[in-house]
Amino acid sequence: MHEDLLAITDGLDRVNFMGALILYRKPGIRAGATCVFEIVDGQQRITTILLYLLGLTKIFSDHGEYEIAARCFEFMISRARTDNKSNITFYPCNKDRNQFYNIIEKVLSNKKFKEKIDFTPKYLHRTGPDTGTLKSQYLRISRLLNKEYDQGGLERIESLFEALVTKFKFVQINLTDPTNAN
Repeated sequence: MHEDLLAITDGLDRVNFMGALILYRKPGIRAGATCVFEIVDGQQRITTILLYLLGLTKIFSDHGEYEIAARCFEFMISRARTDNKSNITFYPCNKDRNQFYNIIEKVLSNKKFKEKIDFTPKYLHRTGPDTGTLKSQYLRISRLLNKEYDQGGLERIESLFEALVTKFKFVQINLTDPTNAN
């Protein structure tokens, strides 16, 4: 995915089709409440995009660019009043949950940034190990993004962010029954 992001940012591609995102809307959500979807297919792609957004947020906040850091981080959170158990927009699987929340906490460790966004995470029950594939993937993405920063500064990182949120496209398919794809 990193090569695709670079190609779009550098003008070699105009858009990146990420495939189908197959979702199932959980029943029992009352009118006016935030919808909750389970990802049937596409969780790895969504997780990778969110890890990129967290990596970008960290770079921006580390360099005092709190406005654009907040724009990145807004993809991660729900500010709507909700009965949901978490105000994080993505619920990782049980084995990745602790790693994902630790990454969010690392991003929020910049006190000025945390004050700027005025957000306190409400997590689901923490499960899984502190380290593993998800953390390793985030660290790899962070290294790649820091390399891009070293070569092109904040302007390059802003271009990567804009490409990620505007040029990566999915086809969304909503299932009515998650056990039957017909």
